[in-house]
Amino acid sequence: MKSPSVHLAIPKVSAIIPAYNSSPFIQDTIESLLAQSISLSEIIVVDDLSSDDTYEVVLKIAQSSHGIVKIRRLTENCGPSQSRNIGLGMAREELVLLMDHDDIADNMLVEEEYDKFMELEDDSPGSYVLVHSAYSQIDRDGFGISGVHRWRQVGKDEVLGYMLVRNRILSCSGVLMKKELALRVGGFDCGLRYSQDWDLWLRLAETGGFGYVDSPLVKIRRHSNNLSRIISDAEKDELTILSRYAIPFIEKAIYRRKSTRLMNSIDFVSVLYRLGRWDEGFRIIKDVINKRPDLSSPFFWAGLYYVKNGDLYAAKEAFEQAIEIDPENGAALNNYGVIVALCGEHGKAAGLLKNAIAMLPNYLDAKHNLSCLERKPGHDASCFKFTLRELRPVLLTYADTE
Repeated sequence: MKSPSVHLAIPKVSAIIPAYNSSPFIQDTIESLLAQSISLSEIIVVDDLSSDDTYEVVLKIAQSSHGIVKIRRLTENCGPSQSRNIGLGMAREELVLLMDHDDIADNMLVEEEYDKFMELEDDSPGSYVLVHSAYSQIDRDGFGISGVHRWRQVGKDEVLGYMLVRNRILSCSGVLMKKELALRVGGFDCGLRYSQDWDLWLRLAETGGFGYVDSPLVKIRRHSNNLSRIISDAEKDELTILSRYAIPFIEKAIYRRKSTRLMNSIDFVSVLYRLGRWDEGFRIIKDVINKRPDLSSPFFWAGLYYVKNGDLYAAKEAFEQAIEIDPENGAALNNYGVIVALCGEHGKAAGLLKNAIAMLPNYLDAKHNLSCLERKPGHDASCFKFTLRELRPVLLTYADTE
């Protein structure tokens, strides 16, 4: 085991857990925090007026925790954002560790993230605002259900551009951040239901950089009560958040990244499409294709433009080209499969969709489309789902909502 950081003999960190009807999992979550290699100063549980025995479970743990575990029970149900904001207001330490009520922390989480914070602080004092880690996923019973979700360390001036393109922090759990900065930018937005974390990360990214630890130090539990299972509603919140930023601001942030100009252009197009600026994005993607016809990604984005405009023949050609260049482009496989199905080639479509699922077993769109094809192999376009962005290397797992 590593020795504790030399920067402070005992790093001072407050943990915050919003809880609502959490009795099946909350004890495991708290125990994982109590077992940290570097002890937390306090673990604050904000019970959002649970209707089960969450309060009693936590109270019992608190009574034997020597004052470390604290619980506050709200008098009305306010939602996780307000619960976290209340926890931020209660925390006595400058560094706070966020944790969801059903996730599990590795016992090195605080130590490794704190050491990363101090390393970055030594290199660039005051320039970093939070640290996060890689994640693994577990099911309701605690069994692993997918590979490790990773990111990488990027420069402090690049974080905002990457975060505008996609939320790289999969969960609040395991995020170690500066409390005063989080409060200064307004905390969690209680008007958002699904993407409050991404909204806060964006506002924090305007103030400083993010540290990253490339070890899966948090296990995210996936089950039927996860709010993120309602993907379409989450996408509406994403649009609300993105719409708060002017296009030139987004463009500047993305092109500030130390990536190639062409890759920055492709990611900028992905944001333009999400904001409904299809023609503007397509002009950029055509230029990328002209310059780099050997890349799969631009053909994927061109295919989406053709789908949007009802030109399925051109879309089919674009997705087919994307697959020829990169046979593992799962989103292009799915979308090509949908178009092939709409053209009446059901056997070929099923093969394409099965290939996508074989590569990405958690791929919901491909599973849904294969089910539609097997259940009703007609030409009803409304049954099928196009995937509107390229996929992560390891997909998140969601409860089946069909």
